[in-house]
Amino acid sequence: MEANDFDNKKYIVALYMRLSKEDGDKEESESIKNQRKILKAFVKENNYEIYDEYIDDGYSGTNFNRPDFKRMIKDIKDGKVNMVITKNLARLGREYIETGRYIETFFPENGIRYIAILDDVDTYLDKNCDTVAFKNIMNDFYAKETSKNIKKTKNRKKQEGFYYTTYAPFGYKKLNKKGNLEIDEVAADVVRRIFREFIAGKGTYQIAQLLNKEEVTTPGLYMDIKRVVENITDTTNKWRHTTIKRILINPIYIGTIVQNKTKKISYKSKKMIDLPKEQHTFTENHHPAIIDIDTWNTVQSMFKNNKGEKIKEEDPLLKSLLHCYHCHNKLQIVKKNDKYKDKVTVRKYVICSTASRKITNKICNNKKYINYENLETNVLDKIFNVFEEYITSNAFSNEELLENLIKSKSNKGRLIDKLVIS
Repeated sequence: MEANDFDNKKYIVALYMRLSKEDGDKEESESIKNQRKILKAFVKENNYEIYDEYIDDGYSGTNFNRPDFKRMIKDIKDGKVNMVITKNLARLGREYIETGRYIETFFPENGIRYIAILDDVDTYLDKNCDTVAFKNIMNDFYAKETSKNIKKTKNRKKQEGFYYTTYAPFGYKKLNKKGNLEIDEVAADVVRRIFREFIAGKGTYQIAQLLNKEEVTTPGLYMDIKRVVENITDTTNKWRHTTIKRILINPIYIGTIVQNKTKKISYKSKKMIDLPKEQHTFTENHHPAIIDIDTWNTVQSMFKNNKGEKIKEEDPLLKSLLHCYHCHNKLQIVKKNDKYKDKVTVRKYVICSTASRKITNKICNNKKYINYENLETNVLDKIFNVFEEYITSNAFSNEELLENLIKSKSNKGRLIDKLVIS
């Protein structure tokens, strides 16, 4: 194709190159080096002037969220180039709707002549782009089929024991690309200790506080995860109760890997959705276990027994709302028999659930019993005092403000009546 035979206009060219193994590109035939060679030979043959090269190496063609593509679009809008050349249509993009929009709308509106060399596409010669739409659909279909084939291959490899992970889980080292793991004894000792402390009676909050007090390095920092190391915050450099729980319920520590927990909503999108547990892939005895099966079962049973505490109508009003000031664990409401002379009275008391256990390693020594009835009365009195102070304030008397806050003036009367009754 000798483009200058048809047009003598001076063209300032943007050479666009893209490569991605994810959408089926073959490194040898579609390498950036190979693309550059073809594009420069074409430019030299037609005596065009190159403004710049735009390279997205490692980016899928199924979307246009690519850094150098965006840079090229900005340069087009700024009037710096008037021609875009790619090796073929697939290099520009594999998503036929958006690719078609750029070729048929954006480029013409911005005075851009687009050439895809190997596909024999030239918007100057074919202003209606009759063949482009069909070729874009074929490229999109190819991307879709390639995505399905890659998924099938990955699923097959997962069944064979491949563990697709960028970082080894805390407590392990990654040996190779297959995801084979070996125990990292330094981190594994922390994992074992977390399981021991939990079984001994400490809650996830307490264990996190203990590790922070001893300045034990958090998983993200220990594993040298780039995004964590480069953005150290109070969240990343401190142990959290959620981190402790994730470790305690992760079957990786008994040698089992769990994959296929999420999937992309489409081959065109990177957004992930969670899959139900029955669709997960479990591979047992994949690697050496850090935690023995009896310890694991004990911990899972403890979580199961404490899960989903339900509030009954006859339960105390403040049940599940009280936490220990010292260790932040839940406060228990217990019944005790108070004996005075010959009379026995059953009363409710509040005590720290951790301090009440025999095995606590003395993390919380607040073993004081507090009369529940007195506590509830004091809490309700405080609440009503706050209500009363607010209701009798000038702000509550402001009719316009009142309407915005509680939507009805009649609510004021009801609240005052309740306070009087109380």
